[in-house]
Amino acid sequence: MPARGGHRTAEMIARLDRLEEEANHATVPVRYASMLYSLRDHIDLVREGIKKDADKGGGTGVSLTQMPEPGSST
Repeated sequence: MPARGGHRTAEMIARLDRLEEEANHATVPVRYASMLYSLRDHIDLVREGIKKDADKGGGTGVSLTQMPEPGSST
C-alpha cells in the first residue's frame, strides 16, 4: 500500500488524466483552438510538476481542490 502522499499523487495525476482526456475530445470553434491547446499544455505542466515533487519525496504540497479559481485575484 503506497504512503498517503503517494496515494494523493496518484489521485491527482488520475484527475489530470481525466481532464486531459476531456480536453482531447472537446470540440471548440477555431477561434478557441489556441486556448484548448494551452489548456492541454498546462495540464501536462501541472502533471509533470506533481511527478517531479513526488520524485523529490515532497509528496503533494498542493491540493487541486484548493487551487484558486481562474481569474481570481489571489
